[in-house]
Amino acid sequence: MVAAVKKPFTYSEKSEEKRERYLNTIGQIPEENRVYVDGSGINRDLKREYGRALRGVTVVKDCKRGRKFHCVTVVPGQLHDEDGVGQLASMCCPGTMNGTCFEEWCETKLLKSVEKGETVIMDRASFHEEKRLEEICEKHTVSLWY
Repeated sequence: MVAAVKKPFTYSEKSEEKRERYLNTIGQIPEENRVYVDGSGINRDLKREYGRALRGVTVVKDCKRGRKFHCVTVVPGQLHDEDGVGQLASMCCPGTMNGTCFEEWCETKLLKSVEKGETVIMDRASFHEEKRLEEICEKHTVSLWY
């Protein structure tokens, strides 16, 4: 008998020490000086590759595995101000995000909306060219933190 093992909802690489260090470091940045950046993709052509049906009944049509569908990437900046949580410099990028599109948005939209001395906090997405983003932020006297 084979028992199914549930997938955990936590990272196996999780480190409480690193988490504590992160929280201590970010706690030193005043909340009103933090600008969070994260993107999300929207795919209108949602199709399932698999399904259940009676024997002989086709469940999935016109859906080839690995086929790329039209998507849009949305990237906002989020900050805390006197009115609560606010959004700034939102952008929709047709297709999936890439480094060129992200850097252009960062320089022409985000950093023109952020005040000097604030800290932009983002993840380490594969298309984030860290060196280039650091140069752009330094030019606008804004800190960058991952």
